[in-house]
Amino acid sequence: MANESVHPPHGTGDGRQDASSGRSPWWYYPGLGASLAVAFVCIDIGGSLVPAGPIAGAVLGPTLLTWAASRSRGSAATKALSATGSRNLFGLYLVLLGLVTAVGLGLGLGTDLTGAASVAGLVALALTVVLGRQADRNVTRPGHS
Repeated sequence: MANESVHPPHGTGDGRQDASSGRSPWWYYPGLGASLAVAFVCIDIGGSLVPAGPIAGAVLGPTLLTWAASRSRGSAATKALSATGSRNLFGLYLVLLGLVTAVGLGLGLGTDLTGAASVAGLVALALTVVLGRQADRNVTRPGHS
């Protein structure tokens, strides 16, 4: 027993990973949410940030965060997508994110309501963190991976 490692193994030897390796890093979902929020805020600010902000916040940021999370865990950061119950959760996420985007951008661009897109960005941040962490819990639940 004295030779046992303090750190748990990454796998069980039978092809399954332990529960902690299925979870995303603590910074993954807040980073994704913040990246989306940047896209919305840049639209609110306007000017030269309008084309660059959404590209950086909605394309480059999530791509780089997913790559970094995969490298830090040694497995795909998107494992939560395949967990039982998470497919419906991510479907709900996409619908809610679409509604938040439509309302925020509709109010911000259509009516010139200052700050509407930024508020939508904060809601997108919260949705990403809450539903992403729930998906991680689905991955680590016994019998749900």
